[in-house]
Amino acid sequence: MQVIRTWFLIACLVGLILGNTASAGAAEKPGRKGLAKETAAVRKSAHKLSPEELAQLLERIEKKLGKIQSLYTDFIQEKHLEIFTRPAVAKGRCIFQNPGKMRFEIIEPFQSVLIVNDKAVAKYELVEGKWQKLQSSQQQLVLLIIDHITLWLQGRLRGKEDIYAISAEKGETTKVILTPRNEGFRKHLTAIELVMNRDESGIRQIILREPGPDYTVVTFINDRRNLAIPQEVFNTNSPEPPPIPDGLAAP
Repeated sequence: MQVIRTWFLIACLVGLILGNTASAGAAEKPGRKGLAKETAAVRKSAHKLSPEELAQLLERIEKKLGKIQSLYTDFIQEKHLEIFTRPAVAKGRCIFQNPGKMRFEIIEPFQSVLIVNDKAVAKYELVEGKWQKLQSSQQQLVLLIIDHITLWLQGRLRGKEDIYAISAEKGETTKVILTPRNEGFRKHLTAIELVMNRDESGIRQIILREPGPDYTVVTFINDRRNLAIPQEVFNTNSPEPPPIPDGLAAP
């Protein structure tokens, strides 16, 4: 169970739910025909940006998001599976500080914490009311994922065409679509869609599409930028996750 939950924590970062945890909290069949129609309608109302428009968009995003030096945001993750009527839902928070520091927590349906501080990684899980520090055998994978998430959060997408094929759609909101070029990666994740807020000053949602109809939506709420974050929050040497100060967590 610990291994499965640990992988679920990593999966929340990239939308790859391993083991049986993806079904936690989801409802039974049938599938999601209504949802598919709704998604198709939204896509139909959007138009694809030209190469010139895309270049201008990426420049605007990099200028706006590049100003983010720290970030505190809550999130809701919904894992949509074809075999279930309702998505599996997880709630948590993410704390980011440039350079190289991130704290990613699942609060519901269980409690797990992943802390990255430069090249150090620590994972924790609450088991029967007590925190346990887990041994990591996936440190390089976690660091690679964090590198990608940092690129997304700071809008540093220009010059990354060797990693992604990049396109964008403009409708009610702007969506940047990243298609991984690595064939092995595409076996798990076919596209990452970054849905911008209305003024393109931040990312409102990340949609992670898997082969087939399954996908994950991570919605960010109550985000606050450029806070003074105590460095203890990112301490990877502690036997249990360091507490987050009340003032930092307050919206």
